Amino acid sequence: MSELLHFDEASERSYARLRALSTLLLLPASFYLLIRGGFLGKLLGVAGIAISISYLRRVRRPSLRPPIEALELDRGAIGLIEGDRRTLIKREDVARLRLDEEKLLVRIELKGGGRIELLPGYGGLGAVALLERLDRALR
Repeated sequence: MSELLHFDEASERSYARLRALSTLLLLPASFYLLIRGGFLGKLLGVAGIAISISYLRRVRRPSLRPPIEALELDRGAIGLIEGDRRTLIKREDVARLRLDEEKLLVRIELKGGGRIELLPGYGGLGAVALLERLDRALR
């Protein structure tokens, strides 16, 4: 019995909305610190404005669409579905399965030297939950 996990774009859009809300709160506070604060307040104000600008750039960017549309998890194998193409990765093909905490994604390292990086969001799962689900499927 296999399980199909489609990429959930709604989770990516909710992160964008959260960044927009953060900007609405951070920007006025940063300007206040820049105008009224002491030396440390001015430094925090400049940092807050820089973070707000980076968040605004991210909000304008379209949501990420990974090339892999869905994952099909089966006992001992993971199917990567990209349009009409389906690639099967078997347990014996995987050298290591790990979480890249810096980029916040799941990395499948293959024995042949290649690697596959999966963004969180498949089946609405975060990176840690996705890693656990993939690990369970490969056992």
